Amino acid sequence: MGPKKFIGIIFLLITIILVVFAVDIYLTATALQDVDPKTLVKDPSYVVSDDNSTITISVDVDLPEGGFIPKGIVIELRVTFDSLTQTVEEEVNLGESKTLNIPFTLESSHVTKLASGQSLTVSAKAIVTPTIFGYVVDFVSQEVDLGSNEVSG
Repeated sequence: MGPKKFIGIIFLLITIILVVFAVDIYLTATALQDVDPKTLVKDPSYVVSDDNSTITISVDVDLPEGGFIPKGIVIELRVTFDSLTQTVEEEVNLGESKTLNIPFTLESSHVTKLASGQSLTVSAKAIVTPTIFGYVVDFVSQEVDLGSNEVSG
């Protein structure tokens, strides 16, 4: 095989790969073009444990399918209990619907507050970042405000 034929084969393979990526990007963009990021992550629900030491937050995530190359999102859930912020990350693939049940441990002052019948202000935000082949694409992250709620023990 001569060098011209070898270069021709390499050029053909690169062209095929580029066409595959272009079709996948088109299919993904078409599937996601009318999707509001605020609808991908639903408002959370909060459950306080019997001993008031943890709050389990349940968040429903519903992602449409898009393309054929493996893609997903990393959800960084930032939860603030009065002034204390805790963060947890979860990954969900495109085409999946999933309920994330994430327990957060409260400080002793929060446990005492809930045990005495007072309420605790809990606010949540989700930082949604896409992934392709498991690699995070940071420059297109979006923040979704999931609101604030009062919880009591």
